[in-house]
Order: sequence, then C-alpha cells, then structure tokens
Amino acid sequence: MTRLLPELYDSRFDEREVSAKDAVWREIVGYLQRYIDPDAPVLDIACDRGHFIRSVVASERWASDIRDVERHLPDDVRFIKGSGLHLAGMLPTGYFGTVFMSNVNTNSGGITVTGGASRNPAILQVMADVQECPVLRCEVTNGAALGAALRAAHAWHEAGGQPLAWEDVVRGFCDPVAGPPIRPRPETAAVYRTLLERYARLSA
Repeated sequence: MTRLLPELYDSRFDEREVSAKDAVWREIVGYLQRYIDPDAPVLDIACDRGHFIRSVVASERWASDIRDVERHLPDDVRFIKGSGLHLAGMLPTGYFGTVFMSNVNTNSGGITVTGGASRNPAILQVMADVQECPVLRCEVTNGAALGAALRAAHAWHEAGGQPLAWEDVVRGFCDPVAGPPIRPRPETAAVYRTLLERYARLSA
C-alpha cells in the first residue's frame, strides 16, 4: 500500500482543484495565525502539498509526510519524510512553538477527529487504544469545506455592516457529537504500547 500512496494521492485532485484548495487554506490560516507564535518554529504533520505550511508565518517552517512531497513545498520549508510513528526520533524535542495536524485536534480532554474516517467506530477505537486517550467525533466530516463556509459567513456579515465575533459564527458547528467518547481499552492499549516500542526498535 505504501508503494501506491504517491499514485493514489496524485490522482485525487487535478491542478485546478489543488489551486482551489490553496485558496481555501489561505483563508483558514489567516484565521489560525492569531494562535501561532510568528517568532517560533512551526511543524505541519502529514502536510500533503503544504496547503497549510506555505501560508503560515513563523521563524522556521517544518513539514513531514509519509510521502516524498518536498517538490511541492516552498524552498524555505524543511521537509522530513517519515511515518508519524517515527517522528519522535526524527525531530528535535521541545523545539516547536506550534504543531499542526489537519483533521486531528488534540486537547486535554482527548482527541477530536473529523474527516471521513471519523464515521468508522473501529478506526476510532484503534486510535483511542494506540493514543491511550478518549476520542471524540465532530458531526461534520469535511472540516476544510466547513471552515471555508464559516469564513464566508463571517465575511458576509462583515460586508453587510453586521459583524459577528468569530466565536459566534462557529458556535454549534464544531462541537463534538453528543454522547460518551470512545475510550481506550486498557488491555488492548498495553498490547499496542508493546508493539509500538518493538516497531520503533526494529525501524531505528
């Protein structure tokens, strides 16, 4: 499957669609930038073609992906090719001011997920077991499209002379699905912990 990843990803969007994604991400990053320290390094995990990292302002811009996508990134972005399972041994510790992952938002209450896979309970149970924390789902699976629509609504109110605070625009759209989160199973989490340690040793 890893061998087929470049072909699969390259066939998902044509150049017109890639350009449109860049335009959407510029708007998203325009909002997120207020939470990013421009004087500290930023890391974009699973960066794809760099739709996020190319628009962010930071002292250093780093990106990683399991595929070799360096040719799509700006020249100043330092690219690290590797699986997320290996990044701990490939990146400096305590170095980044902001670490960004599209479709996955970590917080003190667990992991909040969006995207198509968020509809699959089996995948979410594996995520909870591997990460050893609760997993919550968002109602909306296409986070990028929702973000673009919310930005458009915000701009529409602004242009009409009835500006709304961003918090009021997004209220109710980004909340986790009601109900208990998917929690890690201690016995399964222990198995994954052992396997991850073994995998890390074998791939070092």
